[in-house]
Amino acid sequence: MPWWAAGYFGLYLAFSGWSLIDDYRTKEPPWFMTAEVVSDICLLAPAFAFWIPDAHAVMKPFLLPVFATGVLLLCGLLVRTLAKQLSDPALGKQGKAFVVIGGSALVALVSTPMLLWGYRAAVLGGYVDA
Repeated sequence: MPWWAAGYFGLYLAFSGWSLIDDYRTKEPPWFMTAEVVSDICLLAPAFAFWIPDAHAVMKPFLLPVFATGVLLLCGLLVRTLAKQLSDPALGKQGKAFVVIGGSALVALVSTPMLLWGYRAAVLGGYVDA
């Protein structure tokens, strides 16, 4: 695995940890925090399998359902988070537009490499050496 991919995974895990701590501080329900952790695991496993051929060989039968679960949870969590933010009466129209655009852009920026690598491993059946 190249250094930059390992660096991405490290940053993603740090971001996920920060997000989980923030959810705890803001008293998100336990089911929500559990769903976030499960989503992260389900997205990270196929992405790792893309970069590590031995991991791909071991996880191959499970990659597609695991990846699909991760994507569905990610989308559901994003919709729930945006809906919660948009229902905040303290936010005006500009604030709500910023939340939708900024939140979606942040999720896209943080998740795109992992989604791409996971897709290539789980859906296309490939890995870095193939």
